[in-house]
Amino acid sequence: MPLLTHKQVRPWSSSIREAVLLRKMPPWFADPQYGKFRNDRRLSEGQIATLAARVNAGSPKGDRKHMKYTLIVDAHYDNSRNNPRNPAPAALEP
Repeated sequence: MPLLTHKQVRPWSSSIREAVLLRKMPPWFADPQYGKFRNDRRLSEGQIATLAARVNAGSPKGDRKHMKYTLIVDAHYDNSRNNPRNPAPAALEP
């Protein structure tokens, strides 16, 4: 399932909140008893609290003026096979 826009994410927000609270998302299987990892994707307690608060508030759409990046999808990408596992390449622009 694509999760690129608010419209796509909103129906899943409660499930995402639960997965984050249970620390199933984002996936991270490295054992912290073996040290710190440069690519550690775990969320901080503050990030988890922010996400949960936004979902509890009804998952309101954010104000565009506060967005750091805009998603740019390559309009020339050929996705003729319509494969959901092969989405169009995208880039983030500041």
